[in-house]
Amino acid sequence: IVRKSGKGSIVISPRVDQPANEMFGFSADMRRRGLRPSHETLFAGHVRASSEVADALGIKVNEFVFQSRRLLVADDYPMGVAVSWLSPTLLKGKTPPTIEDLNNNSLYEWLQNTCGEETITGAIEFIEASVADNETAAQLQVAVGAPLLVVRRRSDDSKGMPAEYAVLRFRADRYRLQLQAGMLVK
Repeated sequence: IVRKSGKGSIVISPRVDQPANEMFGFSADMRRRGLRPSHETLFAGHVRASSEVADALGIKVNEFVFQSRRLLVADDYPMGVAVSWLSPTLLKGKTPPTIEDLNNNSLYEWLQNTCGEETITGAIEFIEASVADNETAAQLQVAVGAPLLVVRRRSDDSKGMPAEYAVLRFRADRYRLQLQAGMLVK
């Protein structure tokens, strides 16, 4: 419960904790927590790779790459926005997912069904704080400047080659990462 001046006491929903040492797609993670995941695909198509995307995927700047932008929802409540770029080598000879494909399944489920079991075998993530710009605030139904948790993830295939680069922006009031550390090294 949070008290707000002029509004009284407001009951807020608990945060979803994501273990930082485990990699789950959003849908699988929400289902294992007993929440009903859904996606609203905002865009799916080819774009030119920015320097950040090109560097992450090991491709040339301005090379065409498949991008999806999706609103991540749990129990009809916006949790985050995911922007993913798939490596051109991953999709070579394959038809990329449609908006309908992405609205009906997780991206990782689509990749597994289309590209095979060993498509994504590991990832490295960088986590940082940010604030919501106008577009993200509207999508996540928060105020401009609201705190966000930003995850930048490069996923690799079974050969250690870049398969996907993603930038995920989560509502900081609804999502947090949990890290369990081992023994302290002195």
